[in-house]
Amino acid sequence: MFDNRSLAEASPVPTKSAVQRNRAKCNAPNCTNQAYARNRCMRHGAKKPCVVEHCKASRRFGSYCSKHADVTQKKKCIVDGCDKQPHARGKCVRHGGGRRCKADGCMSHARIGVFCSRHFNMTAVTNLPLGAPSTQPDWLDWAILEDLVDDALSDPLDVMIPALNLYTTWS
Repeated sequence: MFDNRSLAEASPVPTKSAVQRNRAKCNAPNCTNQAYARNRCMRHGAKKPCVVEHCKASRRFGSYCSKHADVTQKKKCIVDGCDKQPHARGKCVRHGGGRRCKADGCMSHARIGVFCSRHFNMTAVTNLPLGAPSTQPDWLDWAILEDLVDDALSDPLDVMIPALNLYTTWS
């Protein structure tokens, strides 16, 4: 039979940070959990349980857990008939509460930073490391690239690489 305690004791890597190790322990007998409030962990009464019968979840909204909280206590989108939770300006994402992608002409919602997922991926590809130029390549760039490809293809020991279309459009 596998024993988790023996693995944890033998592990050379600490499983808790210095802050976690120095926090107070729960006052309940034989409990080694961290104290959250009133010198108790969540399991032993740091937060009182929901007042709904047979519900053991902790209170989040007054006397109720998030499942049993009064629906009127949760904010709703200001658009009539919409019961979704608002994100910005009192509206849900569908009704204009989200942020738009900052790419020119894009009407998608920003998901990662200020860009939608499509434009975030494009900026990750175009923003190359080591300060690659953001302008279109000029004749000298193409000449250097062609020389490098010719040198690579002329060496008989090199493995043949697929043909490259050197004159692609840059976006």
